[in-house]
Amino acid sequence: MIGNAIAAILLLILIFIGVKDWKNGAVFYIIFSIISPHIHFSDVILSFEIVSFFPFIGILLIKNRKIFTLYSKWKHRQLLWIYVLLVFISSLLSMISNSVNFPFVALFGYIRVVFMIYVLQALYEKDPSSQIDKIITPVLFINTLVAIVQLLIPNSVELFYDFYYKTSLTPLSEVLRIGYFNRAYGTFGTPVSLGVLSLFSFAMYLGFYFEKRPVKLLVIKLLLSAIIGVMALSKTAIIGIPVMIILSFILSLTGIVRLINKKIFVIPFILTGVGYILTRILMELNLTIIHYLRFLNKPLDALSSRYNTDSGILTGTYQVISDNFIFGVGPNEVNGAFLGDSMYIGVLYTTGILGILVYFGMIASAMINVIRKRKTIAILCGIAFLLTGLAAPVHIDTLSAVFIAYLFSSAEKRKTTKANEAYQ
Repeated sequence: MIGNAIAAILLLILIFIGVKDWKNGAVFYIIFSIISPHIHFSDVILSFEIVSFFPFIGILLIKNRKIFTLYSKWKHRQLLWIYVLLVFISSLLSMISNSVNFPFVALFGYIRVVFMIYVLQALYEKDPSSQIDKIITPVLFINTLVAIVQLLIPNSVELFYDFYYKTSLTPLSEVLRIGYFNRAYGTFGTPVSLGVLSLFSFAMYLGFYFEKRPVKLLVIKLLLSAIIGVMALSKTAIIGIPVMIILSFILSLTGIVRLINKKIFVIPFILTGVGYILTRILMELNLTIIHYLRFLNKPLDALSSRYNTDSGILTGTYQVISDNFIFGVGPNEVNGAFLGDSMYIGVLYTTGILGILVYFGMIASAMINVIRKRKTIAILCGIAFLLTGLAAPVHIDTLSAVFIAYLFSSAEKRKTTKANEAYQ
């Protein structure tokens, strides 16, 4: 299969780069994990990030194992282990009370993301803004190209279905059934994830623009971030981007974020013009863009399908949460409960109120620190993280790990110590 061949080539490239330079290896691991096709072993489908994780971590343990040393100064990422421990305890309790299997694969996913946050924070020790841009730029451009292909070439649906389908990603099955993409999916198995990328990257590049960072093609990257979200017909992006702009201006007026680049005020006008042109194009392609734009008038309606206690898709989930309010039930499907569309519901379902306190206490601590330090980019990335969490379980995810690590690194003090020298 073409997808397997591409993934194999990317794996060899990753190993070669990682052996030469672990920092470049870390950058390419994240990029390849997001864009690579899944790997098919007979009836088993594995993502690239799972298959490549062990050789990549093996390289890091040989070349720079101090990355994974526990240090008291890096309190935020170390608190993640408390959350993982809580997931473990919740899963054990659920095995006993709900007669479900222990979720080894899901727990491994949590551990893998925590490891990557460690690696990313080590990567961000020097010039974090440059490093995060190295990761997001190729992901953004590739997803823009893929999104355009998906919308303009109907028969591409079979190719991308082979590349990115997994049993948990039912939207790809639907577009295969109808025979064309009715919205852009990018290199993800769902348009929701493309919308998450859109809002994350928009927030980051908006922060760069606020601080007048010398980033190549900054305006283009900012526009592409918004464009892919609209092509995905993503409520996360269509509602989230205007909210980000409004909040960023309010925060600049209150002095919470630094506004150095006065040209920022032309960005809303440019976005409006590009948005109008893109809307006309999508209408010509018979996509339901107008339906999604209507949510701009009533943004809270976008949450009704996810959070409505009477008729929403989480009705059964609320009952499970109510019955297991303290510890949750771990990442297990109990009584057919659905838990895929919200970080907040996901944390509460998985680890109960204790998980809410641990996880969001950690995020709140980091946000307070970056606000005190007026770290504009980190503040906007943190807001984007909280907004995307309304629509997707981004609390433990490879893409969001890039921004969580940036938030943590920006929140923590940067002093040159012997421990830091190990990363240089």
